[in-house]
Amino acid sequence: MRLMLLFMLLLSVLSFPMRTRSSRVGTGQAQTVTKSQTTSCFENPSQPRCADSAGYYTAAMIQEDLAKLCTVMPGMSGCVVRAECGGGHIKGGKCSGWSQLAEICTKMMSGMEGCKHYADLCLKNNRTVVKMCQHADPVVGLVDEMTAKANTKKLCTQMSMEGCRDCTDSSCPAPLLTYSKLCNSMPHMTACKAWSSMCAANPNELGILCTDSPTTSGQSCSQAAMNMLFHFNENDPILFDGVYVCSTPFYVLVCICCAFSGGFYSFLKRIKTRYTGVLIMRKELKIVDDAASFILSFILVTMSYLIMLIAMTYNVGYFLSCMVGLAIGQYVLIERPAILKRQAANDDSSSLKPLMSGRGNSNSRVSHPINSVDDDENDYYNCCE
Repeated sequence: MRLMLLFMLLLSVLSFPMRTRSSRVGTGQAQTVTKSQTTSCFENPSQPRCADSAGYYTAAMIQEDLAKLCTVMPGMSGCVVRAECGGGHIKGGKCSGWSQLAEICTKMMSGMEGCKHYADLCLKNNRTVVKMCQHADPVVGLVDEMTAKANTKKLCTQMSMEGCRDCTDSSCPAPLLTYSKLCNSMPHMTACKAWSSMCAANPNELGILCTDSPTTSGQSCSQAAMNMLFHFNENDPILFDGVYVCSTPFYVLVCICCAFSGGFYSFLKRIKTRYTGVLIMRKELKIVDDAASFILSFILVTMSYLIMLIAMTYNVGYFLSCMVGLAIGQYVLIERPAILKRQAANDDSSSLKPLMSGRGNSNSRVSHPINSVDDDENDYYNCCE
């Protein structure tokens, strides 16, 4: 009996390492199977179990792939979109990892290391069942980096704008962002056609790329970008960079000043014409007369061009204010007095006709009053002569 117990104890001792070894082998085989099942979707994404990619292509892996791509080529349009999403300037579906992968990897960049997983799942096998390959929401008509650079160069060649300094031949870190800023300012330019198509295909989804930089109610307004079409902005710059208003009362005050400037310009024209008439009656001109005439002429020419530049802001309020001021000043200070003077001269001429007919015109020395009307009153200037 004792021998039998010793024999059984010896067998149990000898069999323990074998069971331990077999359990380890079984665990290793399970891990191998799990690993093979995880990576097999990248090899064959047509398997039904590969439909939901969250289990084997995680969000962390996606961000890691995007970081690889945008570290190597940060100027790619897809990477610019990613950067603006990170800054909070673009929100929504365009900022998802799958959407950004689709933007970057569907064209020439599919062979890059960061695109390998996406290409394996969505591009190399047309029988893929991965749902996110179909449900990704990339930017439709995204302007690529080279097109953005070329169009930016065209815009800056046609017209020098502030944003042109952000993208030069030597340095252009974010071509799409610079191109979008320029086109936000000048959307009617021919070179902005690609940008307009992109924004139209993604309405209200691209944030800062398709609208001016968003501001909150707590922030102060900023100077509006130049717009060479008639518009109603209150914060348009006036003659000098940084000179603008941000509220309706101040905007109305500026419009009143523009109208007053037009009227004052007409007043100075009237003074100039009368002063010129005085100089004509003198036998000789003095240095003081020449200096005064030159100063008046300089002020008039300067005011005329300043009013023209204000009108060329294409701000409807400023433009109409300048025109109303010029029209009122022209009529009230120049044309109406000339009309009244002409009418008075005609009345005087009519009262002298009986006398002229009685004495005979041949011996008459009475000058016709109408000829005494100052012709300078009818010397109407235009704004920009």
